[in-house]
Amino acid sequence: MSFDNFKMFFSDHLPRYKGEDIFFFGIGNKYRADDSFGIILAEELRKTLPEQVFAETDDYQEKLLELSESLKGKLVLFLDVAEFDEDPGTIRVFEAEELDDNSAGFHKVPLKLYMSLIKQAGNETYLIAVQPKTLKDTFYEPEISKEVQEAIDEIENLIFTNIRKEK
Repeated sequence: MSFDNFKMFFSDHLPRYKGEDIFFFGIGNKYRADDSFGIILAEELRKTLPEQVFAETDDYQEKLLELSESLKGKLVLFLDVAEFDEDPGTIRVFEAEELDDNSAGFHKVPLKLYMSLIKQAGNETYLIAVQPKTLKDTFYEPEISKEVQEAIDEIENLIFTNIRKEK
C-alpha cells in the first residue's frame, strides 16, 4: 500500500525512531535533471545528519549490507524519482512490495532487492519518491525543475519537523 498522504507518513513514522536510528539513501544521477532529486536531498540532509545519510555516489553498498545483516529496528528511507503518472513534484511513499521486480535502482541491482533484505533483517524501509518533470541530460551542472526543488524543500522540512532526538 503506497502512502498517498506523505505528510501523514512522516508524522506517523519518523517520531517512532530516535534520529540516529533513521538512515537515508539518496539515489540518482546529478546530470540527468530531476533524477538528481535523491542525491541533492541526501546532500542537504547530510549537513545535519552526517552519520545517517548516504548517496549513490558514496560507498553505499557496504552500509546497506551492514543494515541488512546486523542492525535491527531501524528506519531506512530511500530517496529517488519514480514515474507514477502524477504531476511533477508529487511526493509518494512506497513499500518494497509495490516496486517492480525488474526496476534497476543503483544501476545494476533492483532497489526492491535492497529494500527486501533490509526489511527481512528487522528494519522498516520505504521509498520516498518524487514524480520527475524531466530526466534530460544536463552534462555539466545539475539542473532540477522548480517542482522537484519544491518537493525537496518540503520533504526536508517534514523530516526535521518530525525527527526525534530522543526516544
